[in-house]
Amino acid sequence: MSLEHAPERRRAYFTSFTLSGTQAGQILATAIFLPVAALPQDQLLTWGWRVPFWCSALVVAVGFVIRRKLDETPVFERTEVAKLPVAVLFRDHWADVLRVIVAATIASVSTIFTVYALSYAVNTIGLARTPMLWVGVLANVVALAAIPLLAGLADRVGRKPVFVAGCLACGVLIFPYLWSISIGSYALLFVLGILLFGVAYSGVNGVWPSLYGEMFGARVRLSGMAIGTQIGFAVAGFAPSVVAAIGSGKADWLGVAIFTAAVCLVAAGAAATARETYRVPTSQLGGKGTATPKPSTVVASTVDG
Repeated sequence: MSLEHAPERRRAYFTSFTLSGTQAGQILATAIFLPVAALPQDQLLTWGWRVPFWCSALVVAVGFVIRRKLDETPVFERTEVAKLPVAVLFRDHWADVLRVIVAATIASVSTIFTVYALSYAVNTIGLARTPMLWVGVLANVVALAAIPLLAGLADRVGRKPVFVAGCLACGVLIFPYLWSISIGSYALLFVLGILLFGVAYSGVNGVWPSLYGEMFGARVRLSGMAIGTQIGFAVAGFAPSVVAAIGSGKADWLGVAIFTAAVCLVAAGAAATARETYRVPTSQLGGKGTATPKPSTVVASTVDG
């Protein structure tokens, strides 16, 4: 919806704020968990871990109220919605759905950063949990500024250059970041963690809402983005398990880094094959020309003419 409400040539910037909200949420979530993580082990495992879930009830209520009050976008209102959007989606846009699925696996970087790296640092290397949580907090604070800045850049130079550069930067930075954890250098892991997740990954996060959404027309945009991203995110969520399955145990940071870099390369390749859409008018997105108007709109236009 933010994409279709955004001004022309500023769609990436406006849609990037949906991800800024995600980063702010991660900051709040980590801030809430910091005192919880400081609880004695028996209290943490019995009731402490439930506190963040109790807090989520407020988020659900706020989200419900906001969604109930939102108006549909002008582009959607002028479009004849398909009776079976999913059927139209896979008939006409199956390649774009596949492209989004593969590109969305770049979320493996987030999974490795927030799950594997924390476990590796605390359980294998023996680093303190609290500093590692603070790495995530500070990286997300930096991301709050980096995401809209990089999205604004994508409105000037294109979606693909910024997204692909972000993927490749993540693939490079994952090596020194995990290495810094392996040697127990807090100074290095703070700097590299912020560069990796706060800056490089923001090049991906700031652009993917516009890059993915602009692959589809208004008739199937929601279905295309929802199906593509959720499958890609689901695959990314299993990244730590995949790492273990291919023989890279928690102590093998190099194997994990190689796997993550390979995912970054594949995601970058998928994005590179997409159409560049930053100069395409919103009504013409989806590769099918202008949006299909509703019959009532066609009749009204004919009468007025």
